[in-house]
Amino acid sequence: MTSGLAGMGALAIGPARSMVLGVLAIATLVGVATVTWQSVSERVLTSGDYIVTADDLEITPPPPWIRTKIAHQAFEEILTASGGQISIMDDSATERVAQAFSLHPWVERVVSVTKHHPSRIKVELKYRKPVCMVMVRGSGSKNNGLYPVDVHGILLPGPDDFTQVEAIQYPCLDPVEQLTAPVVGWGEHWGDERVVGAAEIAGAFGDDWQKLGLKRIAPEAPQRSAYRSVYGYALFTRGGTKIIWGRPPGSELPSEAPAADKIAWLKDFVEVRGSLDGSEHRILLDVSNPKGLEERERLAKKKPPQAAGLTR
Repeated sequence: MTSGLAGMGALAIGPARSMVLGVLAIATLVGVATVTWQSVSERVLTSGDYIVTADDLEITPPPPWIRTKIAHQAFEEILTASGGQISIMDDSATERVAQAFSLHPWVERVVSVTKHHPSRIKVELKYRKPVCMVMVRGSGSKNNGLYPVDVHGILLPGPDDFTQVEAIQYPCLDPVEQLTAPVVGWGEHWGDERVVGAAEIAGAFGDDWQKLGLKRIAPEAPQRSAYRSVYGYALFTRGGTKIIWGRPPGSELPSEAPAADKIAWLKDFVEVRGSLDGSEHRILLDVSNPKGLEERERLAKKKPPQAAGLTR
């Protein structure tokens, strides 16, 4: 009986001992691999297959209005912030790259950042687009104080990034009282409701602005809303016609036509009349009122061109 129990014990100890030996063997291999990796890791990770340079940042192609080297500027920001190089083996690389690009004034949003071997990081970006130039009196810029902003009133790099010919192609917010050269940095909100409203109106027109022969946007007396002072606006054509626009898109009065209807009416008017400008007199158009739009549309289609829509 005793010998039988001893035999059973030997059988039980045998597999356990084999397992222990196997674990020790694996641990030994891991240890050797770790020591080996430590001795070669620096050389491997600093090789060209892993280290990313500015030229290795593949970004969404910038639109034509952006002339700066965004990838190189973001790369310099990364190096300045981290004080070291970028490796695709670094777990924080995508986060660091995303942070650097999100700070660039031409970048509205970082969509995605992905690492690829060898040494390449792809960055999908959504860029900001200039929709309006804000004129500031007394500015020393070569464009007579025309500062570009996007549809949200974000100050964009410039004004010297745009030539005079390029700048005047955009809607221009007339110089207004107490509006001075921006004190915010590029990529920051201007902080003036008049700038925001003009940018929103300009953004609603898009390419139709040039097609309609429009030139300037001018704020008028503000009205206080629940959250902010909301300005009314007038538009001016290249020929001097004044168009009473009303409030910016999304801030219209209950009795006011939405921006899409206003623009559609102006396009219809041009289709019928050929231009927003009168042949003999400067005309005054009011697109802020839906009933006024209907009446003027009827007149434009039925009356002779020199009488349609005129206010002497």
